[in-house]
Amino acid sequence: MLFKNAWMDTLFQGKLTTEHPSSSYGRPVIVNQANLAFGVDEVAYVIPDDEAQAEKVRLAGYRVHTPLSMVIGPDSTQA
Repeated sequence: MLFKNAWMDTLFQGKLTTEHPSSSYGRPVIVNQANLAFGVDEVAYVIPDDEAQAEKVRLAGYRVHTPLSMVIGPDSTQA
């Protein structure tokens, strides 16, 4: 997945994990390649790899933007 943090105009490679110390009560956080965690308030949006990942990201509380190349369906983009 790619994500954009709230203060930069750059997309970063990341993953959703519950294994980082910043993850609390089993709620996943997004970590970048340097293993730095980004909470819901620090991420502007996430571009998931597929719809299954998009659903996991949404359930974790992050905003999702899906690229137009993916299947367009209900809630394919979320403001």
